[in-house]
Amino acid sequence: MAIEISNKLEQPSLVYDKVFMQSLEISQRSQMDDNIPAHYTLKVAYTIYAVDGTGQRHFLPRTRHVIIEDYGALAMQKAMQGDMDLAQAMMAIEMALAKILEDQTDLGTATVSVRHG
Repeated sequence: MAIEISNKLEQPSLVYDKVFMQSLEISQRSQMDDNIPAHYTLKVAYTIYAVDGTGQRHFLPRTRHVIIEDYGALAMQKAMQGDMDLAQAMMAIEMALAKILEDQTDLGTATVSVRHG
């Protein structure tokens, strides 16, 4: 599965329109008070690549980064403005993590609760 992008860089015979994710990290600051919203930092490192007619990948030399401090707060702020993309992505990541924990551990059933903390 590849992520394809619309803002492509075209060079002779190559169209750089795919994303290769090198790393994804989500970290949460520990909170002692359950009433304080969780503070998540999201970091993604990726590069853009093209596939030539023979199936060979050609990577751009630069690794790009996305870093979002307090990812949850930004997702909520954007949701309050009508942009649900980050909030939906955050929920999808949490649901995926719950399924991974359920499948790969002996923790039993894992579900996502409404409260983040």
